[in-house]
Amino acid sequence: MQPDHTRERPPREKVLIVAHSDGFLEVFGAKHVDVRIQRCLAAFSPEMEAVAEDCVELSLPPAWRSLYFPGFCRRSAMLRPLLPTTMRDAQQIRDLLRNLNGITGRVA
Repeated sequence: MQPDHTRERPPREKVLIVAHSDGFLEVFGAKHVDVRIQRCLAAFSPEMEAVAEDCVELSLPPAWRSLYFPGFCRRSAMLRPLLPTTMRDAQQIRDLLRNLNGITGRVA
């Protein structure tokens, strides 16, 4: 008997995290989604990073501790302030690429 590969996957839940420049976080999602925000100690060396990660693990309630493994990390990011000039520069680069792609399309 062959395994049934035709089963539909359950719908993926979406969670949106908005990070404000002052460190304030907003988490948006369905009411049935549980969210926990855990802070991590500041670390300035690889050794201290390991200690900080151990502290996170030890401070999590058991129900959350099982999620704190690399295989469960769904996304990561390095947050820096988003300045208006950064957005302007990104838009200029997008415009430049769009123009270059248009020129390449006409030449080819």
